[in-house]
Amino acid sequence: MNRKLSSLYIMDTLTGMYNRMGYQQLGEESFRISGLNKRKLLILFVDLDRLKYINDTFGHEYGDMAICAAARALMQCSSRDAVPARTGGDEFVLIQSYQSDEISRELVLRIRRTLEAEGKAQKLPFPLSMSIGTVVTDPESALSFADYVKIADSRMYEEKVQKRAARK
Repeated sequence: MNRKLSSLYIMDTLTGMYNRMGYQQLGEESFRISGLNKRKLLILFVDLDRLKYINDTFGHEYGDMAICAAARALMQCSSRDAVPARTGGDEFVLIQSYQSDEISRELVLRIRRTLEAEGKAQKLPFPLSMSIGTVVTDPESALSFADYVKIADSRMYEEKVQKRAARK
């Protein structure tokens, strides 16, 4: 029973991935360990595009389906050591070992393609997309885990603004 309660404390019941508490605990620990081992981490800050439109137009059931599709895409594409988490309504963070810039770009593309395929497989009446900001940690830097997440969040927001401008 205690194990089950502990799991509920750090897991998001809708998506099956870590929640904000799990992300903070496990993300901080991954960051600390990577720093001690002088290894870099890749941090992705992800926001599902147009969730308000989906909820308002098609209903919250479809919004939940879109959120779950995004979670599955992130979990399917991430590495074994990853910490995938839903940190808010339509916001996610993915933390995993950094390998190279090329592999990081491929990961982002794979996540986008997987999300698109998830939407088509579920025959959703709208396309699924997400805005993604990335940052690579530097074990020599004085930046904190929260600092890096803020950088990734800022980069995600820049992409979201560009997408909105392109739609106009």
